[in-house]
Amino acid sequence: TFAVALMARAEAPWRRAAGMWAVSVAVLFGVFGCAVTWRMVGACFWLVERYFQMLEERVEGEDKETTDIDNAIDNANIDGNHATPKRLQPQHIPRYESKRQFSTRNCDSPSPPDAPTTPVPTPLLRLPPTFLRYRELADRALLLTQTARYSGTRHERYRVSGADVLDDFDGGGFALHPDYAPLETRTDLYSRFTALSCLAALRAFETLDPPRRIYQWEELREITPFLTRFNYSMQKMWGRGIDGRRRTVVVARGPSGLTATQMRFAGVCSVTGTVLVTLCFVGGLVWMATGPGSYVVVALVSLVCCVVPLVRSNREMYSMYRSLNEEEEEPTGERDDRHGDDNVFHVWETVRITRPKAWYCYTRVAIEIVFLFLWPFIAMLGKKNYPVAFIFFMLSSFTFLWRYFDASAVLSELGSLSKVNSGKDGLDETEEDHKLKHRLSEIVGKVYNSRGREVWTVVFAVFGLVIAVLFLSARGNSENITPDQRALRPPILLVSDFYYPPLEGTIAYPTCKLNKGFSFPGVGSSDLADYSFLSALAYERSNVTTVVMEKWFGAPDVVIDEEEFVTQFRIDSNTQSSPVYFKLFSFPSAPGVGVMSIRGSETTYDWIVNMQLWSSSGLAQFVKWITPYGWIWNPIIPDFIRWVNFAQSPSIRNVAYYKVTTRFVNDVLAGYGGNLYDTIRITGASLGGGLAIITGAQTDAFTVAISGLGATLGRKAFYPPIDEEKLNTQTFNFIPERDFIARIGGRAPFFQNGECTAPKNNLFGW
Repeated sequence: TFAVALMARAEAPWRRAAGMWAVSVAVLFGVFGCAVTWRMVGACFWLVERYFQMLEERVEGEDKETTDIDNAIDNANIDGNHATPKRLQPQHIPRYESKRQFSTRNCDSPSPPDAPTTPVPTPLLRLPPTFLRYRELADRALLLTQTARYSGTRHERYRVSGADVLDDFDGGGFALHPDYAPLETRTDLYSRFTALSCLAALRAFETLDPPRRIYQWEELREITPFLTRFNYSMQKMWGRGIDGRRRTVVVARGPSGLTATQMRFAGVCSVTGTVLVTLCFVGGLVWMATGPGSYVVVALVSLVCCVVPLVRSNREMYSMYRSLNEEEEEPTGERDDRHGDDNVFHVWETVRITRPKAWYCYTRVAIEIVFLFLWPFIAMLGKKNYPVAFIFFMLSSFTFLWRYFDASAVLSELGSLSKVNSGKDGLDETEEDHKLKHRLSEIVGKVYNSRGREVWTVVFAVFGLVIAVLFLSARGNSENITPDQRALRPPILLVSDFYYPPLEGTIAYPTCKLNKGFSFPGVGSSDLADYSFLSALAYERSNVTTVVMEKWFGAPDVVIDEEEFVTQFRIDSNTQSSPVYFKLFSFPSAPGVGVMSIRGSETTYDWIVNMQLWSSSGLAQFVKWITPYGWIWNPIIPDFIRWVNFAQSPSIRNVAYYKVTTRFVNDVLAGYGGNLYDTIRITGASLGGGLAIITGAQTDAFTVAISGLGATLGRKAFYPPIDEEKLNTQTFNFIPERDFIARIGGRAPFFQNGECTAPKNNLFGW
């Protein structure tokens, strides 16, 4: 694309090439996601079929009564009246082929093949056998997935020898072996909750006795990590976290066992790290001089989040090592050097102690579908937000498949991929079977249980929590605060002796006067401080502005607050319900000139609008900053933001503050109110500054923004789109040195960085 654009002498060849690259990546990612989802669901159904086929073969191999069949069904984590371990193939539904008949959801109790049968009326609608087969597979996959998700578990630690690790206890590990007792057990709060007697009385959960072995994803792939004296590192010891260490087999004694020096070094580093982390927190607070109260709060947070986990990890490892070396005898059995009895391991295993009933699983699914899918989807359709509703439906479909048809949950019932009997009619596995297992192993290990998936899940969860808190806070106050409803604000402090000293030995200079484009008729220039002052007055009541302006300008009626004019416009334009608030100031000495001052963020609803208008720009900037050579994508970032905002554009336009301010400027310049104004200047601070930049670029008014959010990156997402030429020629933004919010959205060419006179330990210059 780049070569073709160059040969065609396109105006922006790199922009075209980068755009094609972005489209190709998006298409490839979509195809990859669909392919992985298809393989995931297909593997889940394949495992369910093999799982119940293995149960059938196990039961048919034993000449037992129906009660044993029920036990096999029970071991499948599905109640007997909900599913059966019948080999699921189209020709087996509903006919009988094997020696023993198994009950189905629509059949009576088992009976021998030669027993007399009663004619069954032919149903009006006969479903295809393939549909019945996949429906049954889906039902069983859902129950197995929900059982794995909501069951109560217990973690158990065992000390075993090398020979014991090589032994195969029929897939049960050490947790179900009668000769082994756990050295330590840990049960989380949720698992204790599922074991309450009240839940058993409600028949929501049942206690498993004996417990059932549960396999972690490393065990499913048969790549269990070992920690020895030869591959020891601090990252493996402490960086994996408590759950990661529980999935690691630690060699505690023998030729490959960890040494006492390694354990001591780990303890010293743990304590040192804890002290350094605490000192960093305290030192940062002291440097910022936040006060004793913040010291206590942050110290408690540091204690809970940093100190306690590190101390707990240290204690766990030391207890393991000490208990092992205090007891010198072998765990079990006789010494066998061929199998490495000299090596002693500490192994964590997980067992299922409670499991939910089938009705509980179905109820949870129904609740999740109703409240997390149907309710928001219907609400979007009711609001006629069809683009977002379509995207929500597509993403929810993928989420449904990944959540309720989890191949790793089904595989955990089997133990590992090697235990899946994928051969047909007793024959060896084919090459296609090996490919299927390899794909499943890659999906389980590198997609479903990847570290990146966990990190992004936490990121989106935190982001969603912040949005939820903002929405709940916004519901607690009015979206539109009138001047009379505002709480009293601290008075604007006016000083007469402020002096900004010049910087010696540098070409830096203070911006005091604004000339070209911002001067008033008959006046050679205007003061930047005047615009800053007027932007602050947008937060004040009219009786306050009158008094303060008289003091600022040195005489009464130098500047007039045209509150009645603005109020009448909002009534005539039917925009009273919009939360945006602004003032218009007129100058009797300069007829036809007015300055519009837009209020910044004051309510929680204002912050939601901030996120709605500039979150995509902020995300694009963040990705660019963390990406090496991210600046090369600058030409397509505005297009990317427009694509992101395309689905949400109708809703953004309905609540966009700039729609009202732009309409006001255009109507006033077009003659509203009797052609009183032919020149409008716009100012504002923070959110008001960002709205002033957008409004000025969409109209013929010049803008002076104070700490305003930029519109350069998101200019194509606004309606109507902003002309970059107007943005670059009609807007000026004053950005203080430590104002990070004002850097969101990108800066137009005309801006001024202001040096902050606050101490360096005042991060935000407050």
